[in-house]
Amino acid sequence: MNLLYKEPSKKTKEAMEEAIKDSLNFENKNNNDKDVKAKICSKTNHSYCEIVNSGNAAIMVAMNAIEGPIIIPDQGAWHGFKQIAKFLNKEILTIKTDLGIISQGKLDEFLEKNPSINSNETSAIFLTSFAGYTAEQPMKEISNWSRKK
Repeated sequence: MNLLYKEPSKKTKEAMEEAIKDSLNFENKNNNDKDVKAKICSKTNHSYCEIVNSGNAAIMVAMNAIEGPIIIPDQGAWHGFKQIAKFLNKEILTIKTDLGIISQGKLDEFLEKNPSINSNETSAIFLTSFAGYTAEQPMKEISNWSRKK
């Protein structure tokens, strides 16, 4: 699969270079990735974090770690979820939504139709917190459902 990505303009690259000049000085003060990761973990209340070069890279790393199927909403999700899952030869399951929103009823219905999700094999649902960038997902409910299943 050939994944195509847009490249920033020359003007944008120059602006980015200017913006990171201070961070280069920051690195020279004996700070390293471990310090940065520790600060991120502290700020986010997470016990682990990893720094990657892009959102696509983060999604690819996460999907590659999943042994079972990748679950993607039928509407309101980022198209890259499906592209990356296909690139990694992952099984893709689609969960039905209400105009992009994943409700408790849709989660339960999905599990009834896909009982293998409860197997020992790991699976993961990939979604955006705002379906179609506009409608907020019930993230707490989705998280609680995922932890139980």
